[in-house]
Amino acid sequence: SRTTRQSRNMATTTSTSSTDLVVEQFPCLSDNYGFLLHDPVSGDTAAIDTPDGQVYHQVLQDKGWTLTHIFNTHHHQDHVGGNQVLLEQYPKVQIYGPA
Repeated sequence: SRTTRQSRNMATTTSTSSTDLVVEQFPCLSDNYGFLLHDPVSGDTAAIDTPDGQVYHQVLQDKGWTLTHIFNTHHHQDHVGGNQVLLEQYPKVQIYGPA
């Protein structure tokens, strides 16, 4: 199923779910989107890149999810900029990225 809702800044937030995984997409920075993948069975939640840690943290709080993994696709500030903030909020998070 797919649901769309308006966030506080009037940008569209989209959630897509299947029987195994929930995907949350939300505006992040002025020209990016954030992505969270959540497994409702295990409770694991992964971020794909982290442009803005505060935005990610707010979405995680709103959903009631705990961040367990961060997957960084490459090392540009608009992809890793939120890692430190999220590591402080979720000290057990595992961060993966290219060497």
